[in-house]
Amino acid sequence: MDEQWTIGEVAAIFNVSTDTLRYYEKVGLLSAEKNKENGYRLYSYDDIVVLMDILFFRSMELPLKEIKRVIAEMDIEDIRELLLRNQKIVEKRMQELKRLQQRVGRAACQYALCLEMAGKYQFVAAPRFQYKLISGRPEDLVA
Repeated sequence: MDEQWTIGEVAAIFNVSTDTLRYYEKVGLLSAEKNKENGYRLYSYDDIVVLMDILFFRSMELPLKEIKRVIAEMDIEDIRELLLRNQKIVEKRMQELKRLQQRVGRAACQYALCLEMAGKYQFVAAPRFQYKLISGRPEDLVA
């Protein structure tokens, strides 16, 4: 394939900034052919495939150094193992986010209750608590 795309076209297609593409080039992740007449960067189909890999691994929050190693050094088996490790990390994060979602939901319900009760009760100073309840029974108060 001989088709080429300008930096602006590639940025628009992949929803990244032209500065990001230039940075990827600066750190050696991506290369673009430069038009000798006007200096414009032109990306080939192969460059696009590399960019797709970069963006995929960035979405997994891999550091650029690691992505460079993936692209330049790793074989298919190494990449598969990396993906499997990251799959476990993603599953753990999903569980953490689910727990966070539940906590946020409970807090939202508490705030809704506060709004519902606003004006019905008055806050007053309370004496300092001197006892601790160690069970559900009042007779188990400990001084």
